[in-house]
Amino acid sequence: MARSKKKQPEKQEEHWMATFSDMVTLLLCFFVLLFMMSTLDVDKYKALMMNLRGSPDIFETIDSRYKIGDTGLQTAPEVPAEWMTDPSDWWAMIGQEILDKVSEFNENQGQAGSERPGADPLITITVEITDAQIIIRCQGEILFATLSDVLQPEGYGIIDYIMSDLVMPRVINREISELNILGHADIRQIPAGRSKFTDNWELSTARALEAWKYVRNNYDIPPSMGGAMGYGSERPIHGNFGTTEDEWRQNRRVEFVMVRNFYMDEQAGTTYEKPA
Repeated sequence: MARSKKKQPEKQEEHWMATFSDMVTLLLCFFVLLFMMSTLDVDKYKALMMNLRGSPDIFETIDSRYKIGDTGLQTAPEVPAEWMTDPSDWWAMIGQEILDKVSEFNENQGQAGSERPGADPLITITVEITDAQIIIRCQGEILFATLSDVLQPEGYGIIDYIMSDLVMPRVINREISELNILGHADIRQIPAGRSKFTDNWELSTARALEAWKYVRNNYDIPPSMGGAMGYGSERPIHGNFGTTEDEWRQNRRVEFVMVRNFYMDEQAGTTYEKPA
């Protein structure tokens, strides 16, 4: 009598493995894309922008049913000619962006001041751009009252604007290596009994420290990234230390100085070198 064969159990088909492998593959592609977008290759970006200029419309090759006007992009965005030069000055681009934002801020402040009785129409911020620094100046009594180192209510808002909109994006992107807050005063001596400070150097130093403490307590700035310093009347904007109230007012200021991160020049392929 023939021995009956033992029936082998059917192997269960693991259909879920196909879905799981697809998901893992998609996740891998997603993280690869994130890594590729985390750094910007300036040369490749220039080539891409050059290739996108002019017509035909880039979407026309995707689906011929769409017309150029339906895509919302008729021509590629124009690229400033200076972006096509080599090397590209990324620091100048950042400076121009800050200048534009500050101009808009000053304009809004002027409009708001015209609607408030007794508002100071001269509450403005100025910007100076050099090869190594971007200096944001708060002149006059924008942050502090006369002969005082106590921040005014408006002063908190102005520092918050400077830090949130102008400085912190540069810190996060590591485009600056230092942030220093400097205090300055005009040439006139402090009248006896008018202030707790005996001279302009003490006053300017106390103001710079007060602004720096507020920044350190409210923003993620490493202590080693900068500091505060007062110069009194030693570094006037006007070479003659000023002779009018307006010139004294400009010399009396608090500066937020962003120092260029020269390592970024190596990354961007620029030839600018840090001065000795």
